[in-house]
Amino acid sequence: MTKPPDRLNFFFCLVIVASGLFVFTILAMIATAFSDSQSPVVNFLNHYGGQLLLGEVVVTVLVSFLALYVDRTQILRNSRNKTETSALEDNEDNPNPEETNESAI
Repeated sequence: MTKPPDRLNFFFCLVIVASGLFVFTILAMIATAFSDSQSPVVNFLNHYGGQLLLGEVVVTVLVSFLALYVDRTQILRNSRNKTETSALEDNEDNPNPEETNESAI
């Protein structure tokens, strides 16, 4: 099992913020059904609510894919570095691998 990264990917923090904003907007739209219909917030959400939600969904999806991409590239880079490090350590243990192959025959 691989060790989790030392620090959280910045884009995952953006996903949390975008998702929180989306949930807050949904709850605000639900609350407008029970409030004064002449309120400025109700008028704003009635007029721009759909566009606001669409924008929040698009931002959340894009930032999510970006976070997954960055995370995957970091994992691949770490595994590649780990493989190269172990290969170098193997070469230090056995500096001339041809000698061992000839003696094994």
